Amino acid sequence: MKKVERDIIEYLLKENNWVSSEQILRFLNVSLRTLRSRVKEINAETQIIVSSKKGYCIPYKYIDIAKQKINDGNSIEDYNDLKRHDFIVKRLVFANKSIDMYSLAEELFISDSTLNSDLNSVRKILRKYDLSLVKNNDFISIEGKENRIRKLISDVVYNEAKEGLLSLNIISDTFPNYKVLELRKIIIEELAKCDLSTSDYNLLSIILHFCIIFERTKHTVSDLEYEDVVSYRKIKKDSNHFTVTMRIVEKIEKLLNISISEMEMLPFYSIISLYTRDASYHNITINDVNELIKPEILTFVKELCLHIYDNFFIDLKNDDFIKRFSLHLNELIVKRRKNSRNSLYKSIKESYPAIFELAVFMSKKIIERWPFLELNEHEISYIAIHIGAALENTESNKYSIAIVNPNYYCVNENMVKKIEQSFGSAVKYIHVFSDEMELNNEEYDIVLSTSDLNRKEYKILQTVSVFMNQGDLDKIQNCLRLAEYERGKNNHISLSNIISEEMTFVFEGKDLDRETIIKKLCSLLVDARVETEDYIESVLSREEASYTSFSNIAIPHGFKMNAKRTVIAIGLLKHPVKWGTNPVNIVFLLAVSPDKKAEFISILEDLIKIFTSSEWNRKYKTMNSFDKVCSFIQEQMKS
Repeated sequence: MKKVERDIIEYLLKENNWVSSEQILRFLNVSLRTLRSRVKEINAETQIIVSSKKGYCIPYKYIDIAKQKINDGNSIEDYNDLKRHDFIVKRLVFANKSIDMYSLAEELFISDSTLNSDLNSVRKILRKYDLSLVKNNDFISIEGKENRIRKLISDVVYNEAKEGLLSLNIISDTFPNYKVLELRKIIIEELAKCDLSTSDYNLLSIILHFCIIFERTKHTVSDLEYEDVVSYRKIKKDSNHFTVTMRIVEKIEKLLNISISEMEMLPFYSIISLYTRDASYHNITINDVNELIKPEILTFVKELCLHIYDNFFIDLKNDDFIKRFSLHLNELIVKRRKNSRNSLYKSIKESYPAIFELAVFMSKKIIERWPFLELNEHEISYIAIHIGAALENTESNKYSIAIVNPNYYCVNENMVKKIEQSFGSAVKYIHVFSDEMELNNEEYDIVLSTSDLNRKEYKILQTVSVFMNQGDLDKIQNCLRLAEYERGKNNHISLSNIISEEMTFVFEGKDLDRETIIKKLCSLLVDARVETEDYIESVLSREEASYTSFSNIAIPHGFKMNAKRTVIAIGLLKHPVKWGTNPVNIVFLLAVSPDKKAEFISILEDLIKIFTSSEWNRKYKTMNSFDKVCSFIQEQMKS
């Protein structure tokens, strides 16, 4: 069974209903002809997929047969051009010797001419790592510096991970000869003995890099340069990091029955130094930070919090955030960390776009101050984690609750306990009253009562039962959502008020690129005197920091909010354009005026919510005019 056939069956099983051909084509990114031929192939033995005007589905009586087909079928990979290139690179980096070109072509079911074309693309990939593809008669291999080959292997493994989520299973599958669970145990135990710690994500990175070193030293002679020797000699041999490195390597040598040269200690030491810190890190107070890092870093972080407030009206200035982020920034500067990896980066960017946007803004300010730092999207997502944690704990995101209930035994205590257990991070405080009169005129975001109250002018009033069952907790959850909506609607701008047909452009061409689209949409705003000429530069600069695509939409914008008025220019694409890793079919260029800064985040979130919805995915092919897009926005805002 080919992979695309397996994907069709799995998708239909997951949906468990009629699915239109457009939805399936969108999901699989294949042609209608391919879909029909694959369904025909699947149905060759037993017709498990039925079709009609509604689309395709797997009837209930065939579900078990469909699942059996997936389990029994040996998947033969359908390689498109990009997948073939990745496959060839992987074969080359993990090969112990040169690869026979003809055998490779047969393995991929492609012609020699197609393989030669693919190899030209592979050369371009290798060039990014300062590596070259060497051809000797009918054999090919990679040549270049050892540290660059190791970097390529690391990227290959991460790219293979689904959604970038690296795991022990992935490392074990890639390096089956190394006992990753036992490696993990050794590293954790030895770090603890030396009062060092690491996060779960960093621990995976340590294990991966160790396995890469084992694999490469097994088959190649190290090409350490003079600078490496000098670096090794400069290592403080009495430091915690060196001691733990020696202990870990010694135990690993026994475990795997291998021998590691003294000079190969340098990459091991570098990895341990990069990904670990003192175990006492989590107990550090804000006063300790003053002693541990340079004053300029602490001052910079405090100023950064002010910049965030000035531009987004979001307050991050609390001791906990300043402490933790100052230490994080200090590590970045001291260790000059490059090519960071965060397994959660994609999910953070897609699930919390507003927080990620704040992180991009902060990364720009950091690079302006320390230009030698390289903050990729993975590193930006680490910054986003710090911001998210701070916002979750901030008082402005919490709600006050009053409970009105005559106390009997410990009923009220139990009610409070259940609310705190279920919604603790969203609750500022809970006050309990035995009678409504005790409330006086004090205001609460939510008032909960076990009986009807006389006053009706409370912000949000909800009747609940004394025993606080799941139904009551669901009611409270809805109250919190309503409270969040009520709090935000005063600072909420309607999308319909900031779009117009004059600021909409339909792109007909097939060979468009991101920059061309941005420049055209920017010109609409500049010509209308909404923005100045330097706006294009600002938008492109923001794109360089991190692509502004989310699913099938892009929302480019500048770092500054200096527009004469808040406007969205819309680009409708007749043919999808690759925007980062996403194929985009609609673009919203966002220009925000200084008096609407506070609404920037809500505009961003509204656009992403509406145009990444399943409803949009069903209708986007018909959205070929401003009127249709405007109507769609109005429908979605009502729902």
